[in-house]
Amino acid sequence: MKRNTELNVPLAERLLSLFSGGLLLSKAFRPGKRVGILSAMGAGYLLYRGYTGHCPVYSSLEKPRVDNPVKNLNIRASMLINRPRKEVYAYWRNLENLPAFMTHLEKVVANDEWNSRWKVKVPGNLVSLEWDARIVKEEPGSLIAWESLADSSIQNAGKVTFNDAGKKATEVQVVISYIAPMGMAGNVVMQLFNRKVEQAIERDILNFKQHFENL
Repeated sequence: MKRNTELNVPLAERLLSLFSGGLLLSKAFRPGKRVGILSAMGAGYLLYRGYTGHCPVYSSLEKPRVDNPVKNLNIRASMLINRPRKEVYAYWRNLENLPAFMTHLEKVVANDEWNSRWKVKVPGNLVSLEWDARIVKEEPGSLIAWESLADSSIQNAGKVTFNDAGKKATEVQVVISYIAPMGMAGNVVMQLFNRKVEQAIERDILNFKQHFENL
């Protein structure tokens, strides 16, 4: 990456720049008010700083670059549930049940049999992430898979398989992925996810055993 476009603004500053730039821009173009050139330029600079993660002033001061910690999250978990397979599958098939044991999910609303609206809790409540998803594969009683729509703010996909483990037990295998969209905006979103969040989501999935067996 070239020196003049490298990341040198930490995530917290980027988010603050985006917020401040948007606020300043809205004030500059408020109806009935003359647009201030300096205000508009200041807003543009803040938005650029927040969106790209690059600050020309920091570059002139030779501030050390910031490593880009962006990575996709791929969480895998498996568990043995002491309940019949059809019961376990039916609970997962109703995606609105997921926030009951996945604490990182604020809500999932089913629009119809195949489509749903998801909302995730971002650490620190800095932003609210929502997207639409669709069930893309289903084998009743055995498998369910979903993925977010192409224009979503964040790409999410999941697959859950259900296998008999005796007469009244079920082996559940779960794969859930959060994938950064293309571009710097996607990077800003994914910087809100880190190893601690990944571990928390894994715990959320494993919470299903205790949650469901106690219903």
